[in-house]
Amino acid sequence: MRKRPGLDWLSCLRSEAIRKLIDDGRVESHIFICLLAYYVAWHLKQAWAPLLFADEHFDEHTEPNAAAKVSQKKAARQTESGHPVQSFHTLLAHLGTLCRTTFELGESASAIEYTRLTEPTPLQSEAFRLAQQYCSQHVQF
Repeated sequence: MRKRPGLDWLSCLRSEAIRKLIDDGRVESHIFICLLAYYVAWHLKQAWAPLLFADEHFDEHTEPNAAAKVSQKKAARQTESGHPVQSFHTLLAHLGTLCRTTFELGESASAIEYTRLTEPTPLQSEAFRLAQQYCSQHVQF
């Protein structure tokens, strides 16, 4: 939607085109999907904080050198476990290189089908481990 001078987002919601979308029920579902995606991304960023450039949340009372650890991670561009520090988008792109390939050998009647999974890299394994650990501690179903 083009921004017009003198119109804020609330007055844009009152326009006829937007009102028709709201009446059709399409805006609510779109907003729900956007909020759900934001919620999942927020939790993933919290889980993967040790691998990301984002600041980790430390308690200053228990860890007096918290700021020094974060700045050291950013300067060295390496995590404490030796993995390269990533942005959220580069980590997702790296995780996207995992794939499952299904092969079919022979004719259709006597074909042998098998599936091959790519081996995760140490960084991918660490990302999955952190996500699983975070979910077991913070996400309740």
